[in-house]
Amino acid sequence: MIDAVRSRLGLRSGLGASALLTLAAQTSLAACAPESRPATQVAVRWEVIPSPPVEGPVRIEFTLADGHGGTLSDADVEVEAGMNHAGMVPELARATDLGQGRYAAELELSMGGDWFLIFRGTLGDGTGFEEIEDLKGVAAR
Repeated sequence: MIDAVRSRLGLRSGLGASALLTLAAQTSLAACAPESRPATQVAVRWEVIPSPPVEGPVRIEFTLADGHGGTLSDADVEVEAGMNHAGMVPELARATDLGQGRYAAELELSMGGDWFLIFRGTLGDGTGFEEIEDLKGVAAR
């Protein structure tokens, strides 16, 4: 039986039974693993309030759109604000669904300077997305 499996898989005869079983198990697991889906194209159209942005509390309002311009509702979205400074702790907020593909998140920008925003989440159909945008020129108080 082992020789028949070796022959079918095109393996050399010196492969031991335990190695063959390990290979068969890995092959079976790989065959059962769910296919990874390509990243969904999501466009994020956003604005910051106040505008221009100032250090302190800000509101990020945004719309999620598909590749055809249609809005995407029922998404679970987190917004992360960060800076490229060593030791800088990112600010995270769960977005509120405002309906019709519109969302909002409240963040606290701790200092003036250039920030980036990461919009990441899961769409209503279960596919994930991540979009990174620059938030430049946050004024210090």
